[in-house]
Amino acid sequence: MRVGLCYDTEMLEHTCLLNAHHPEEKRRISCIFDRLQATGLAELCDRVPCRVATDTELLSCHHRKHVEWMRGLEAMSQDERNIFAQQFNSIFFSRGSTRAALLAAGSTAELCHRICDGTLDRGFAVVRPPGHHCEINQPMGFCLFNNVAIACHTAIRAGLKRILIVDWDVHHGNGTQAMFKDREDVLFISIHRGRFYPGQDTAESHYVGEGKGAGFTVNVPWPSGGYGDADYELVWSLVVLPLARQFDPELVLVSAGFDAAAGDPLGGCKLSPDGYGRLTRGLLTVANGKMLQVLEGGYNLQVIPLCAEACVANMLQSRLESDKEDCAAAWWDTEEPGKDAQPGALETVAEVIARHEPYWPCLSRSKESLSHRRESLSRRQTAAVQPHGHTKAHANGGIRTFDFEFNLPEPSESRRRCSIM
Repeated sequence: MRVGLCYDTEMLEHTCLLNAHHPEEKRRISCIFDRLQATGLAELCDRVPCRVATDTELLSCHHRKHVEWMRGLEAMSQDERNIFAQQFNSIFFSRGSTRAALLAAGSTAELCHRICDGTLDRGFAVVRPPGHHCEINQPMGFCLFNNVAIACHTAIRAGLKRILIVDWDVHHGNGTQAMFKDREDVLFISIHRGRFYPGQDTAESHYVGEGKGAGFTVNVPWPSGGYGDADYELVWSLVVLPLARQFDPELVLVSAGFDAAAGDPLGGCKLSPDGYGRLTRGLLTVANGKMLQVLEGGYNLQVIPLCAEACVANMLQSRLESDKEDCAAAWWDTEEPGKDAQPGALETVAEVIARHEPYWPCLSRSKESLSHRRESLSRRQTAAVQPHGHTKAHANGGIRTFDFEFNLPEPSESRRRCSIM
């Protein structure tokens, strides 16, 4: 099993000079690579030299004007870069930004190319700046080029007919979605917090893509923070894996943001490193295990190395019999993944299934399974509020009813504004 790994210290030169405490900082990638080295995982991977993206790769996703803007940063003074950044949403530039962004995009494309030609089986790109917010014609949300979208077009040029993109960053991958919203050869699934940065209506479950791409955009928006391993495993077992099996991709691309991890200063969710490992292992049961994970967000420097370690360790395991549906079933269904999922997760998944069942027959079975889980939850709730099987009577002899509220508090306005990536 050959797993490629990209990392280059030149990507550390992209810095926010106006805010020494900016969350998208250079140590994000250095701490991940240091951890992979310390655990011996880096040595087990094939180190792939980083390279800059070509114009062909960049223009596959971005307008020429955008590429010229990003290349032109190097010739500007720092004051000019600061002023230029102000016209965009949550962006900073430094002298090293162009080189770092070109390396991030090019290295991701190189890993994808080697997976497509069979030189590698899988890959992990330890790169920055991230990419999934970057749109066709402008940088956005810490992202200068859309690394995963560029990789996807690399795979398309290599002849692949079906590509699955899974974005598990806590923020919606708006840029990636916009680039593939009308295509039927790319299935885009994003699991994120709804009503969160970037706050677009197309991040909600009702948006399913456009034209011939209708049904190939799947949004799973959590109604708040606080969701963790069991909730994500519920989504994997009832939405992500059933769709992936029916779509039958030749490659899985993962926008691997780790800001849904417990302890992240921006995300507010509760995924564990082991949880990320299980999500990775689930995705390895499709596309014959062909997978490329690309770093997006994640800002807790103690946690993100552990999350990356869990993902890479699972990718390094022996090849699964991933062309067999019962392999995926054996890994997930027998363990009843998501059995402890929160009520809000059940409702979110129910809405997603309702939106997409007309496009994906496989979701009818998921709907049945979800119905059983909701009934089970209802019984557990009743037992919890009536531990001895008794009801309390009103003075008028009637039976007291119990109203359940499961909505977690929304983040404050100031926290919403700073919750980027």
